[in-house]
Amino acid sequence: MFLSALRVAPVVLVDGFAAATWKIERKKDVATLTVVPFAKMTPATKAEIEKEGTALVKFVEPEAAKVVIQI
Repeated sequence: MFLSALRVAPVVLVDGFAAATWKIERKKDVATLTVVPFAKMTPATKAEIEKEGTALVKFVEPEAAKVVIQI
């Protein structure tokens, strides 16, 4: 998936394949990771994405008081 100016959208890999795109937005003290899957995901895959996504958001936005994961 390409964005404007030939930038590549950040993707979630599942078993080595692109399975979703993601973005992080921060509003005040809340950092939100939004994951948009390409197809239906299993509950186990969603749980793993939430776990890894929480760690990513805490790394990218360390001063956010709250982390929200939306899949």
